[in-house]
Amino acid sequence: PKCHHQIYEAIQIPELDGLGSDRVMIEAPTRWAKSELCSFVKPLVDAIGGRRKNILLISATGALAEHWLGQIKQELETNSDLKAEYRIKKGGTWTKEQIHVGSKYGDCRITSKGLGFQIRVFVYDLIVADDLETKEMVRSELQRQYFQDWFKSDLLGRAEPGCQLLWIGTFL
Repeated sequence: PKCHHQIYEAIQIPELDGLGSDRVMIEAPTRWAKSELCSFVKPLVDAIGGRRKNILLISATGALAEHWLGQIKQELETNSDLKAEYRIKKGGTWTKEQIHVGSKYGDCRITSKGLGFQIRVFVYDLIVADDLETKEMVRSELQRQYFQDWFKSDLLGRAEPGCQLLWIGTFL
């Protein structure tokens, strides 16, 4: 569908592809494949293609971020064509919250976290914020202000220069 092509073009790396932006917000109804493209395909391709060194997958719950990291791990472990073409190798860390993966283009760390968890350990060159907001968070001004403060200081404070931020979600 046309919407998939629009999302794909928006999430490309501007300096490499001539498309995309370093800050992308995608808000669309459920079942539009925005998470599959942004939380699965994009981090996988950027990690094994040597485009990124430190990727953060973050969502309102750690379980959602861990789900997408699990999908990436499964693809790296089971796709024999991908493993052969990119010479995929597991690094020292291979858990539900973080992996280190190597390819013929370099090494990459991918971390999954939920909102409010400690993210101040690393700086990231790709942050995928998938369904960060919940209905409860947007109901009160105090909750919205807390989220805005956290987003600006804690999350964006972990972005290295040139970091691409993909913020995706559904209408609340």
